Amino acid sequence: MGFYIQDDMWEAVSELPRKTQDEVVGSLARLFFEGEQTPLKGVSRSLFVAFRDRVILSTKRSECGKQNGKQKAKQAAKQTAKQSAGGAESKGDAESGAKSEPPIKEGEGDKETSPKGEVKKAAAFAPPSLAEVKEWAAAEGWPIDAERFVAFYASNGWKVGKNPMRD
Repeated sequence: MGFYIQDDMWEAVSELPRKTQDEVVGSLARLFFEGEQTPLKGVSRSLFVAFRDRVILSTKRSECGKQNGKQKAKQAAKQTAKQSAGGAESKGDAESGAKSEPPIKEGEGDKETSPKGEVKKAAAFAPPSLAEVKEWAAAEGWPIDAERFVAFYASNGWKVGKNPMRD
């Protein structure tokens, strides 16, 4: 289990004095591994607050990955987005009777079923436009720079590692 210091996080922190860098990165690591928030002041606090939601999301994804449930990870991401927006539902509401969908099995996400029950392959991946990425990020509650996202994936041929992007 672990998390990554992303490029933009490091870019923001690297210009600061070493002591401040250590405070920010250490506080983010403590949040990820121990779930504790360190009291910080000034620039250190500003950067910590800016990156806190991404570390919390990373923690939830890591927990869901251990449980091997893609569906649970998606639900955790939506819950984090709701909490960030101030619309967090109580634990009792989530457990009260909301049906959870079964996890998506490997390879299921790229198939469609017709009304007659015939299985057909999903359409080939088409790179999204900048507007589509902005809309998607807003809907999912992701704090990303859409222009940077599109530029990054366009530069590497819309691949995730060595594999072509599917969705």
